[in-house]
Amino acid sequence: MIKPSIEHRPAIQPLPGTRRRHARAARGACCVALAAMATACDESDRSAVPRRAHADSTDDVRSVTATAELGPIETIQLLRAYRARGRYSRIEEFLLPEQCAIIVAHIRAVDRLSAAVELLQDRVRKHLGPANARTYENYAQVANVAGVFSTEVTLLTEKIDGDRARITFQVGSHLPLDTVDMVRADDHWVLQADPVEGVPEQLLKLAFLLERMADRIAREDLTGEELSREIALRQSTIVRHIEELVAAAESSASGAGRGSK
Repeated sequence: MIKPSIEHRPAIQPLPGTRRRHARAARGACCVALAAMATACDESDRSAVPRRAHADSTDDVRSVTATAELGPIETIQLLRAYRARGRYSRIEEFLLPEQCAIIVAHIRAVDRLSAAVELLQDRVRKHLGPANARTYENYAQVANVAGVFSTEVTLLTEKIDGDRARITFQVGSHLPLDTVDMVRADDHWVLQADPVEGVPEQLLKLAFLLERMADRIAREDLTGEELSREIALRQSTIVRHIEELVAAAESSASGAGRGSK
């Protein structure tokens, strides 16, 4: 169990509609990116892939002692810089205790999956040629299933209301825009998300699958068609399970929203 670095935080109630909105955003981001894994990308598709719009710099990693001076967007920029450098323990200091373990697990799973995608693409390119490698170009979109920690994020606006704040951001070219909430605790801003239980484990299963298939490419005489067919067959169950998890989370959040009215 990951223990947060900040102790004695006050109990914080979710903003109205937070669970329903976060679940909807999670479902949209996951389904769009994971659906891309099943879509072959030809030459005409590549020109339409948006350029990554980074709103932060991994070179701007400040000391935690200075975080009291950071606004909400600046805090998110700092957390994204920590994530880019794999400094997960520093991210924990800016998470609510009850959400810490699953959020860090999700980020780690996305990073593992992104590395598995790169490995698969390299092995396909080396053993099966560039034409077959292009089949898996859209798989890179898995780096964008981590909400505000996704690779292609543009931070747009922040709205502060006392000790609460809401940041609007865009993942890649995805619409509608997403939002993330933050609360003031222990003199600095803390991320308030609504992670979906079970998704990190499924993302790891997907990463393991791609790693195994990459290993098989190097050991076995697979054709591009055989590889594509086997990956599609095996990943379909995992992707379907993720879709079910986020759909159930959205349904639960909608029910909670109705009950609070």
